[in-house]
Amino acid sequence: MNSSDGRRGGEVPSSYCPPYRSASISLDTNKSNTAMTYTVPPRDAKNLHMDSKSDDIEMYVENMLNELKGKMQNLSNNLLSKVDNMEKSLDELEQVMLSFSNKADR
Repeated sequence: MNSSDGRRGGEVPSSYCPPYRSASISLDTNKSNTAMTYTVPPRDAKNLHMDSKSDDIEMYVENMLNELKGKMQNLSNNLLSKVDNMEKSLDELEQVMLSFSNKADR
């Protein structure tokens, strides 16, 4: 290191990270962002086939998600049912233990 600011001698700070300049997006709100426009590709057989594949994949994923949602709902319902049954069993056990405790005290 040749200089006191931590840089190597002869190097300019801008050489480490050049400034970012994007020609595609205007930062001025008064200017239009013409580079940001989206053009729809023409409808040819290849694009229709891709659209069909995309629709098929979308339907498949949606069906799988619905199936998973149903399975998770069933699992949740079963767990809640088991917790309710366990709560009832614990209440019954508590009543039996209190009954035996009262009989032993007499």
